[in-house]
Amino acid sequence: MNTVASNIPGASRPLPVYQMSEWSEIRWEKETDNGSRYYRVLVHQDLLGTWLLTRVWGGSLRQAGQMKEHPVDSREEALGLLEEIDKRRKARGYRVVQLLDNETK
Repeated sequence: MNTVASNIPGASRPLPVYQMSEWSEIRWEKETDNGSRYYRVLVHQDLLGTWLLTRVWGGSLRQAGQMKEHPVDSREEALGLLEEIDKRRKARGYRVVQLLDNETK
């Protein structure tokens, strides 16, 4: 985790450095007999600068979806997991409808 020294008097911990330009997001969708389904994955940092892989999924007919956050050791580890998830989603008939990958900009 990248940090910078705090200039706040009395602060005992360094402040995290947020690398928002390196965050990524993919959203997949597929049509089923019971409406459409979606699956979304975000690679981002929490308030302390820890890298997370967040998965969100659900369907168009249900109000509430589900979400799971997975802390990872690095952005590279999260991107490796994202690649595996992308392969699984495509194998199950999902198509990418949204891609935010700051590396390709």
